[in-house]
Amino acid sequence: MSKLTLLLLSSLLATSAIADTLPVQPWQNMGEYDGIVLPNDKIITGMVTATAFINEQGHIEQTEWQGEPQELVELSQRTGLPAYVEPYQSCTYDETQTQQICTPSASQKEFRFFYTLPKHLRKEAFTKPVKIQSPPYPALAQEAGEEGTVIIGAFVPPTGSTFLYTIKSSGFRRLDKAAYSAVHASLPLHPATYKKQPVAIAYQIPIKFSLESEPNTDSTKAGKTIDSTQKTTKNTKKPKRKKAKNTKK
Repeated sequence: MSKLTLLLLSSLLATSAIADTLPVQPWQNMGEYDGIVLPNDKIITGMVTATAFINEQGHIEQTEWQGEPQELVELSQRTGLPAYVEPYQSCTYDETQTQQICTPSASQKEFRFFYTLPKHLRKEAFTKPVKIQSPPYPALAQEAGEEGTVIIGAFVPPTGSTFLYTIKSSGFRRLDKAAYSAVHASLPLHPATYKKQPVAIAYQIPIKFSLESEPNTDSTKAGKTIDSTQKTTKNTKKPKRKKAKNTKK
């Protein structure tokens, strides 16, 4: 083995060792995008994860991309990552000054890109209804008078291995945990099917906790997929007025 090969190998091992010791920041959702439509009507969908190493100034120094197929990784790379990331704050308590002192430090963070069935094709897709059991109201949350709505995101790739995450918090950890557990207990969810081929789909599952009623889930009605692009609208058409009959003799 040449000296150059040994040097490169030791450099890679050193980078890996440093990455393992860096603090990890919460991952960031980079958004939902349309998958790739091939000429033969085949759709390529899935999730791409970029693990970034961030310095003390909040700039990305190195990125590792993971995802299948390579076309999706290339799409994510073209979209790009944020130019600035809030640096991780390493804090210690100074007893002499009786205050907490925080300094920025290097860290790592994941960024996820979700590629789903293109919106203009969803009318032709088949999706199974999402059925979530209403979670029990946490006793301590009831006693504390905690209420709110939790929105759980569920990304279902073609393989069916659902990825769950919280889109909107209720503001209370106990309610958030109960909602997440209820959705997790309802797994597995199923990917959409387009022309008999499985494709990724994303759901938004709101779970409301109210002390006036039992917690409820409003996930998918009549098997329709809920996502950030769909809106419910009311029928605003005014009823036609009946013409008054001529009563003149």
